[in-house]
Amino acid sequence: MMIEFGGQSDNEKGGRLLRTVHPLLNRIFLKDDTMKIESNDLDYFSIIFRVAGELNNFDNGDGCERIKKARGEKCITMDYVIPQHKWEKMSDGKFKIYIAEAVKECFLELKKKSKKLKWQFNEDKLDKDFEKGIEIFLKI
Repeated sequence: MMIEFGGQSDNEKGGRLLRTVHPLLNRIFLKDDTMKIESNDLDYFSIIFRVAGELNNFDNGDGCERIKKARGEKCITMDYVIPQHKWEKMSDGKFKIYIAEAVKECFLELKKKSKKLKWQFNEDKLDKDFEKGIEIFLKI
């Protein structure tokens, strides 16, 4: 397990877009046994996508937010807010590319936070596995 993905949306189109990528990301980064963080300090990262809409704009957020250590777990979690004006006119293909870039941005922030906590992990393997996962995601 490397990264667990979750999501929240307040409308049908945003939810549909999220459902096109969310299960695929979890299949690659969460369920693939070769995608593991080699560490005694860190078990996994978590990214929660918040797809904003008319009913909930997530405080007008945009991008990486609320990075923190999960209480009682060896996990670092963060939110990634996608404003309505960014996703509402995107095709599925463009949304997938947008999400891949978002995951890369989150991954860098999550690694930075784990280093700030002085958590030890095999960064070379983690980076290689991550790049492999992104490559697989974009090809499917």
